Amino acid sequence: MKLPDFHSQAHLGRAVFNHEVLRFDAQRQFAQVLFDLHPAKARAWQLLLERAEAQVALGAGTGDASKLRQAVRKAEEILAPVAETAKAYTVHLAGHAHIDMNWMWSWPETVSVTIDTFITVLKLMDEYPDFKFSQSQASIYAILEHFRPDLLEKIAARIREGRWEVTASHWVEGDKNMAGAEALCRHLLYTRRYMKKLFGLEPEDVPIDWSPDTFGHTASVPTVLAQGGVKYLYMHRPGDSEAAKLWLFRWEGPDGASILVRNDTLSSCGYNGEIKGATVAKDAGAFFKQTRLTDHLFVFGVGDHGGGPTRRDILQVFEMQQWPLFPRLVFGTVAGYMNLIEPQVKRAPVIDRELNYEFAGCYTAQSLIKKANRLGENRLADAEMAAALAWGTLGSVYPFGPLEEGWRDTLFSHFHDILPGSGVHDTRTYTHGLFQKTMATTSQIEARALRELAGKVNTAESAGALPKQPLPSSVVCDGLGAGVGYLSGVGGLTASEQSGGQGARPFVIFNPLLHDRNEVIEVTLWDNAPQPGGASLKQQAYEVQGPDGKAAPVQIVRSGNFWRHDFLTVAFRSRVPAGGYAAYTVRPVTDPARLPDVPKSKQAVLTEPRHHCGYSKHERAPVGLENEFLRVAINPVTGGILNLTDKRTGIDLV
Repeated sequence: MKLPDFHSQAHLGRAVFNHEVLRFDAQRQFAQVLFDLHPAKARAWQLLLERAEAQVALGAGTGDASKLRQAVRKAEEILAPVAETAKAYTVHLAGHAHIDMNWMWSWPETVSVTIDTFITVLKLMDEYPDFKFSQSQASIYAILEHFRPDLLEKIAARIREGRWEVTASHWVEGDKNMAGAEALCRHLLYTRRYMKKLFGLEPEDVPIDWSPDTFGHTASVPTVLAQGGVKYLYMHRPGDSEAAKLWLFRWEGPDGASILVRNDTLSSCGYNGEIKGATVAKDAGAFFKQTRLTDHLFVFGVGDHGGGPTRRDILQVFEMQQWPLFPRLVFGTVAGYMNLIEPQVKRAPVIDRELNYEFAGCYTAQSLIKKANRLGENRLADAEMAAALAWGTLGSVYPFGPLEEGWRDTLFSHFHDILPGSGVHDTRTYTHGLFQKTMATTSQIEARALRELAGKVNTAESAGALPKQPLPSSVVCDGLGAGVGYLSGVGGLTASEQSGGQGARPFVIFNPLLHDRNEVIEVTLWDNAPQPGGASLKQQAYEVQGPDGKAAPVQIVRSGNFWRHDFLTVAFRSRVPAGGYAAYTVRPVTDPARLPDVPKSKQAVLTEPRHHCGYSKHERAPVGLENEFLRVAINPVTGGILNLTDKRTGIDLV
């Protein structure tokens, strides 16, 4: 089968014919805009346009591309009186590549998309000296630093030339509703620091928050951005609000701070623009008519899966720059454009509320990601507090590097297709892996710092001395070493045994928050082997002694076995000052009768089949809960209640 020759004279003729039609149509479209902007001249110009249209119609009627080209040039000569006014308007063309972090693909593909895109952009810069490019997201540059530092050096050279613009004031183009306030500040902090390290850029060099695809914006965003040195916001999704109808507006925060917003919701293709005459004419015309400004920003480049500007885009610009009845086209930067128009925008509409919601369902989808994010943010703050206390009090080394890495991973997961849950399965598994990594970092930093601090607290007096008489080896307490890793699976501090392992157990309770707390807490006791003539861990009653020296009862909330060690979890009320600690001691009670009757809650003791592997649960074994009033057994297959027994009467209610 012979393929058609697209370079044949016939195909070339049709291409030229269509190109001339599009050229004239785009200029005619912009002429109509000028008529609206300059009504005093509109009548005279309209007559010229009618003559020009007639000229083009004659040329088109011949079906000959060369004759149509001559007709279009003649029409442009007829419209020459309008051309001077047309060139008073300018379209600033900002090349860009919107790169989604793991949206519909995996992390390895994101890395490849990033590197392939920038190889292309750098080649185009070598080929076309006028071409400029803008790129957001610090995490994008981190990919290059890790995988292709050679490309990063080339980009740095283009930044120094003023041809590669960094629009990265945030680690990612992230969600601005579910991310915590501290995290929003950390985006600015770590990105500012990183841009300074890589390229020597100061905050005033990157005055833009580039967030075109963010699904929602809380009302405090202008305040946070302004405090972080951001003056401008480029957005595309202001939600269902009056902002959606505006190209430019000022967004004011609760404290009165404001930023100038460029909103591309009204544009034909938003932040993934393609250089076409009709598209540029339509968007520029709509902007000029609404704002009465003479400078318009047009963002172009293949996006979402990266790619960026194409050679065709650049060649189209060169062609369109020659069109007389069209705005002046220049390659530019976003900051350059915003700096140019800001003094002209004296009476821009002001909006002083949240801009929500674009995709409301994203705020309930994939709850695991949202839970992981909140835990990550909170645990990082706790770890920083503990590390700072150890540094300030004991002179311990502060773990700057691991904490910043933990924050970076958490900030990455704020990406607008990750935290809202709008990505594929690989997106979720990757971000959950980052979460687990952060949890390991924070738990180890906090545990080490708090153990160092607790080691300086004298608990010996309240705990009392261990028995001096040697015990037979068969009854020696093996509590020390029990519970390794217990409760650390989701980033909590391990509840392993760190005391003497028998008798009274001292606990130092820390409060990382900056207000006093009076709350019920839980602690875990391990493997207190029976003393001669005494009781085992689970057979004893316990009390707690606080800093005031008074004894109080504890509540046993659960018991069990964890990797061949018995445990008992007890709860009691504690009072701990802001940013401080309090020492409590849990000890066996020699006379349980003097304790008040404290309810006990525990896992229901159910008759169940046994699995041959001791630490495995039988797949069909019933599960349940029990307290002093009720005992419930649940079918693990259906989730239905098997039995619900009133223990006071013995009646099975189900």
